[in-house]
Amino acid sequence: MAMLNYESELRPAEDFPKGTGKVTARNLQLAKDLIRSWSEEEFAFSDYKNRYRNRLVEPIDAKVEGNDVVETSESEDEPAVINLMDALKRSMKSTGKKPGGRTTAKRATSTRRMTKPRKRKSKAS
Repeated sequence: MAMLNYESELRPAEDFPKGTGKVTARNLQLAKDLIRSWSEEEFAFSDYKNRYRNRLVEPIDAKVEGNDVVETSESEDEPAVINLMDALKRSMKSTGKKPGGRTTAKRATSTRRMTKPRKRKSKAS
């Protein structure tokens, strides 16, 4: 699983200690080939901005500076709520079928719960 990190969340490679383990030339070549095959182009972390964090930090910084923070509601269009039962009734009317008109004895028996037969007591001799 891959996780996208923003540029501010990354540390330079120099901050990490160098390993002392031995790497064979074959393993090194395999690692380079895998990285090359998974990478389509050069990825620039600076092209992506953490808008969520920025929106979260703005009012916090304003409050620290002593400014009043007023919550504004974003006016997004609410998605249309569909009543599923009404949609089903309209669909049934358009097809000309009656709701629930296909119940048969075979179906009713197939939904009946199956029970295990009772064990008979054996006669003691």
